[in-house]
Amino acid sequence: MIQQMIALNKLSVFIRNGTSIKQQDGAGGDPITRIETIANKEVNLEKCGYADVSCDNYEKYLLQKGDILISHINSTKHLGKCAIFTSDNKNVIHGMNLLCLRVDEKKAFPQYVFHMLSSPSFLQQLPKITKNSVNQSSFNVTSFNDLQIPLPPLEIQKQIAAVLEKADQLRKDCLQMEQELNSLAQSVFIEMFGDVKEHEALEQHIEFITSGSRGWAKYYSNKGPRFIRSLDVQMNYIGDKDKAFVTPPEGKESERTKVEAGDVLLTITGSRIGRVSWIPPEFGDAHISQHVALIRLKDTLLPEFLSFYMSLDGFGQRQIAKSQYGQTKPGLKLDHIRAFFVPKLKRAEQQEFVNYMRKLASVTLHNKKQYQALNANFNALMQKAFNGELNLDNAKPNKM
Repeated sequence: MIQQMIALNKLSVFIRNGTSIKQQDGAGGDPITRIETIANKEVNLEKCGYADVSCDNYEKYLLQKGDILISHINSTKHLGKCAIFTSDNKNVIHGMNLLCLRVDEKKAFPQYVFHMLSSPSFLQQLPKITKNSVNQSSFNVTSFNDLQIPLPPLEIQKQIAAVLEKADQLRKDCLQMEQELNSLAQSVFIEMFGDVKEHEALEQHIEFITSGSRGWAKYYSNKGPRFIRSLDVQMNYIGDKDKAFVTPPEGKESERTKVEAGDVLLTITGSRIGRVSWIPPEFGDAHISQHVALIRLKDTLLPEFLSFYMSLDGFGQRQIAKSQYGQTKPGLKLDHIRAFFVPKLKRAEQQEFVNYMRKLASVTLHNKKQYQALNANFNALMQKAFNGELNLDNAKPNKM
């Protein structure tokens, strides 16, 4: 089915940047949007800025329900991220560094437009209007105005939005479950051991620590030992998707970066920093990349216990967040890892927590796989919607 394509400026009341107000920490007044406000693809009013100003002086820039905020100045990865304003709060000021698209509701349904702007097919149009600099990328309003989305009749738009909203809610429910499972693990730790008073530097339990070597791309192979990259290290397991293999060179570098059962791996650079897992028995031959640290422990600390402990937001992840350096490309040094603190517990106590976490990890992994399936389904639905191929039988329109 061929759908009518229409430029964004033909279906909007306006697309514009926000007002320039210098925001200050500790200031009050009415909330002002900023890039962080839509970091998670939802309008989070807790992530607004303040400048001791009143919305009475900025009526032209007040958000209305159905407005779509779009990130047009950001890192390339986050460029084009958008969120729809659904709050009843009428005092939110549209600030700089986010575009605001107000839909002409005689022509288009805001939720439909929001989903189209989030679709892979639309996002593929952004590189041709993007200007890249050293630390960030951007596009301007004029260029964005001319980009197109499919525009079926208004009633069909509402039906499409209803289908996508239901699929999106299933994804959100899975993410909420993941957060609750993480909180449960922390609660169980506290219930088991209380507020642990004695801690030890992780260095006391380390037999050997290192990170991978640079330049191993030349050793890539179709078979051989596994090459563990940062993207392979998931929370408390090593992923199996898109495995890489190497034919390692002979010598000390190869021996140094070779993993053993019981090693703990921690990602130390980039956006995946802080993900941690242990190497299970019978994992097979493998080597680590430069973005992964290898921690080999003495028998005083169980590898699974360390991995589970470091994966908890309130414990290990908090230490990692405080220790990392660098803004555009965060990192951890091996000395930071050595200085991490772990609770002073007997092996039997560590094992008790590990036994519980194994059961919880099984549930968490099932939930993660379910999320991946739901996410793939949602993206497929968006692609079909963009191409006019979505099955709308039994679809009931939502109201804003």
